[in-house]
Amino acid sequence: MKTKLIKTVTLTMVTAMLMATGCSGKTSFEEFSGDPSEMITLNADFGKIVDPPLLKKVAQYNAGCIQPLFENYDRDWNRIDELYADSFRIDLTVGKDSGTAGQVVTDNYEIYDWNQETDHYKVDKNSLNYDFTRLDKVVKYMSDHNILPYMSWCYIPAPLQVDGNAHNLDNNIDNWQEVWEEIYYNYAKHYRDAGVKIGYHEIFNEPDLEMLKIWGAMDEDTTMFLDIDDFAPNGDPSKGVYNDMYEYGAKGILRADPDATIGGPAFALGEIGVEGWVGFLNRVISKNLPLDFYSFHTYMDGETWFISDERRAEGITSELEKVIAGLSKDDYFLKTALHITEYNWLNDQTGSSGGLMSPYNYYTAAPKTLDTVMEAVNRTQIQWVHWAQFMESTAGYDPYGLIEHVNGNVKAAFNALKIYADMPVWRYESTFSKENTGLKSMVSSSDDKISLAIWNNNSPDEENGDRFVKIDFDNAKFQSGKRRVYRIDETHASYFDNKKSPELVAEQVGSCDTGDLIWQGTVPAGGVVYITVNKDGAEDFKAYENTSVFADDIKTSYWYEDRYRGLEGSRQNYADYAAGLSGSYSHFDRKSWTMYLGMGSATGIDGAYEGQAHASSSVIVRDLPMKFTVDLSTEGNVRMLNKNSTLGFRVDFFDEESGTYVKSVYFHNGLYRDSRNPNAQDEKLAGLPAYPWGTEKAPDEVVEFDGNIWDIDISLYAPEGWSSSDKAMLSFDMQNTGANTRAMFRLYK
Repeated sequence: MKTKLIKTVTLTMVTAMLMATGCSGKTSFEEFSGDPSEMITLNADFGKIVDPPLLKKVAQYNAGCIQPLFENYDRDWNRIDELYADSFRIDLTVGKDSGTAGQVVTDNYEIYDWNQETDHYKVDKNSLNYDFTRLDKVVKYMSDHNILPYMSWCYIPAPLQVDGNAHNLDNNIDNWQEVWEEIYYNYAKHYRDAGVKIGYHEIFNEPDLEMLKIWGAMDEDTTMFLDIDDFAPNGDPSKGVYNDMYEYGAKGILRADPDATIGGPAFALGEIGVEGWVGFLNRVISKNLPLDFYSFHTYMDGETWFISDERRAEGITSELEKVIAGLSKDDYFLKTALHITEYNWLNDQTGSSGGLMSPYNYYTAAPKTLDTVMEAVNRTQIQWVHWAQFMESTAGYDPYGLIEHVNGNVKAAFNALKIYADMPVWRYESTFSKENTGLKSMVSSSDDKISLAIWNNNSPDEENGDRFVKIDFDNAKFQSGKRRVYRIDETHASYFDNKKSPELVAEQVGSCDTGDLIWQGTVPAGGVVYITVNKDGAEDFKAYENTSVFADDIKTSYWYEDRYRGLEGSRQNYADYAAGLSGSYSHFDRKSWTMYLGMGSATGIDGAYEGQAHASSSVIVRDLPMKFTVDLSTEGNVRMLNKNSTLGFRVDFFDEESGTYVKSVYFHNGLYRDSRNPNAQDEKLAGLPAYPWGTEKAPDEVVEFDGNIWDIDISLYAPEGWSSSDKAMLSFDMQNTGANTRAMFRLYK
């Protein structure tokens, strides 16, 4: 049911200006008239680093059942910019006309070699016909907004279906693997030839969904997706229909696009859905297949993400922990990122609480959304999550969707994600004067913008759930600016609560001295208050306008050395690693061409590895400018702890004729030693290459710069014959520089 009106108990709205605040504005502060013991102070200290930062790792997702498609895309797509999404995942449902992409592989094909006795036959792979019309339009939407298409290649294409059912594979086709590979090849080739970058290829969607039969959530006679028996039992990599799907799909994609980013299996249930997930990992290793990312889904229910202390005492671990542990068992997966490709706090797949009365439609969804975002942000092992979902299905008000489908109005949950997208990345300490109040906060700052979000998890149905808060800043990065205050509550920024006020609108705008009281007022139960101070008076929610095109980025890779180490407990506590809280992090923001690196807490065990961690990422590019600038900024006590400590930027040059990287140059500002041997301290890693990518060896040339602004003329270092149209790999390294140290590299033409 729709929640009732907010109750104001001890608080009185007063129109008089609060004295001595240091802030002026169109709307006055509230004056507190209640019991002094009920006053709550929030202190934000910008001199105290909080890790991990507010990395913009929340991308977006649309189910394949969004219909009618283009009318709503045409109307609503521009709103994607406000969420600063790196990528956009869609279930293509390419095997049926009603799916997002339509029936891309048409049912116009030829059968040959039919065996009447066995009823087995073959499909002529050269007779396949394709219709990319609808899919091309969706991809163009993304490309026009500098968003990477994240293709969930599902489900069964028409030539391989049983009785026209897109969820069932016809195993009577003796050459179905060959046809499957050809289909994936032609998809990838279509976009490669068109010059369109597909950011991620995810092979299939929720192949383990029939596990629901075992749990009694699906009728035993239902045939949906793949049968449980289609997975490899007991880790046998030679068996399993999905293993074949992945192998031949990956081969097809790589034939068309050798630089493609490929992953899966998009499990609905992490790893517990099928016994054969180990068989999948073994197939990847045995056939030397790419697994650039491992993907699964969580709607923050059950034990996908959280395990209570009581259950943990019984030896129970979460699906996330099991996935991390599985990937940590073999160094083959050191570069395998973790993607949660469907992510939400609401799990209402049946729509039992759907329609207009869904809790997702009302303002109380906003604090739940921020809670869920922070769970993802705090887990440095998770590289991307895709919010489920951006648009409503148009068959009716479904339980999901940030934008309602009738008129395109945004919901409170959309505005919560918009706040997160607006906040600067570097995060700092915020402390409430009282505990157990239901309040949470996050605070961040750049050199010219401060942002602070407070939300109240108390229910509007309970007595005395509102909270009165006053806010003070310490060690702000600048002295004064323009302050704005925004709300999400029953009357603000929530379409289904107040149709006249669906948008975030600043209610308090004025000059502000950051050394004085910033704000005080009520944070209602179930509500959010968002406060910004802009040094130059700039507008909020415009981060997407600051995008840049530095080079043609082809592929981003991450190095999870600490995850691999952590399984042995050699650095931080294993439980932290297993929960995804490894501490060290790296994240490439391709929209602003910024790489973020950090050591995290890096506490070690008994101080054995105090302050030591490794964060490293790379980006393969073309059209690298011959002259460019690297702007490095750091926070914390960045220092040389041992001979392996380093902080720098590397370029590896690719030779098109030989198909290999032939030279590397490492740039730094003093934090580097030629004698470094990064894997010597860890026996488990000692046999790995000195460098995880590029030439896979120590740099051929090392260049030291003074200061943190590096003007680089790449022609001085490139091998003979290399040109900017050739590929290069840009890598960023931070290792053993001390706990809670972090760095930011920005690249400019």
